[in-house]
Amino acid sequence: MSDVSEGEGYLSAVSAQLALALQQAEDYRQRYEQTQQEYEDFKVKVREVAIRYAERYEWCEVVSTALVEMGLGPLEQEYTVIVTVTGEIERTVEAGSEEEAVRKATEEVDLSIGSFWTLHDEEFRVTDIETRVP
Repeated sequence: MSDVSEGEGYLSAVSAQLALALQQAEDYRQRYEQTQQEYEDFKVKVREVAIRYAERYEWCEVVSTALVEMGLGPLEQEYTVIVTVTGEIERTVEAGSEEEAVRKATEEVDLSIGSFWTLHDEEFRVTDIETRVP
């Protein structure tokens, strides 16, 4: 019977050690995640301060080079952005039917899929057309 008691005592001790080890691992994981977040916040702050000084003292080229060297990206970079514009053009046309009026209105303003328009010196391509009679 004492062998069983010793085995149960050993098992209990190992279970307690395992529970302690699991808790410590969880504590380390939480500290690691907190440290990572603090590091990311610090990098954002460094970048913000560097940009402010670069603009204030006209150090943009030097600061941009330093930020790239530290892995914090350049001051500015080019991005391609797609802006979807939805609008209406109301036209009055003379036609024999609504269908003809729709066709004429579309042709008069050169609205066709793939056509290009310019708005405030920016070119955009027509990708969708819905023409209706009000």
